Amino acid sequence: MPGSSSLGDLAGNPVFDDLELVAHKAFAQDDLFHAACMKTADGIFRRISRYRTEPTEERKESALDFLFSGVPLIVNSPEIFGHESTLHLYHRVLEFADPMYRGELSFGPAEGQGYAVIRPVKKH
Repeated sequence: MPGSSSLGDLAGNPVFDDLELVAHKAFAQDDLFHAACMKTADGIFRRISRYRTEPTEERKESALDFLFSGVPLIVNSPEIFGHESTLHLYHRVLEFADPMYRGELSFGPAEGQGYAVIRPVKKH
């Protein structure tokens, strides 16, 4: 799949769709994944609440759905995009990534899948 893809473009990809379901199931059944997702979402909500009112339950569910839709890219981009290996770069720590890579969750990354947090370089 050359070029760039939005999450909407990936819907219908069987690997992507299956892994998104894995995320929803894990949220309901895996206490560590559930707690990590809520911690990630709480951080987002704290940043939002500095500028707006507290998020509604509907907004919280929407944020979690967005988080779940990113899980396939962190778990198995090689198969989704047809490459031997991929590196998922993100600008914030995803609370479930470290436990996932340590094998502590009910699911884990595919062979050839990497993850890194990117941060700006501090100028002196």
